[in-house]
Amino acid sequence: MRRETLKDSLYGGLVEITKNPRFYRFSPISKEYCYFTEEGKEEIIEWINNHAKEIATAEEILLQERAKKLVLDELKR
Repeated sequence: MRRETLKDSLYGGLVEITKNPRFYRFSPISKEYCYFTEEGKEEIIEWINNHAKEIATAEEILLQERAKKLVLDELKR
């Protein structure tokens, strides 16, 4: 998965989790009253663990692409 797609997926997933009152309690009064429930904390950890491998893979691909570009640019000189 590309980096941009992962960013969108992470943001979208977080928005969905925060919309669920089982996972996140929102108060329009103050951010001090907004918090993740215990179940929400567990959900966040599981969700991040599921995305971690994809994130690491995307970063590795990006690093390889940069390295290839540097080598090709150097060969062109």
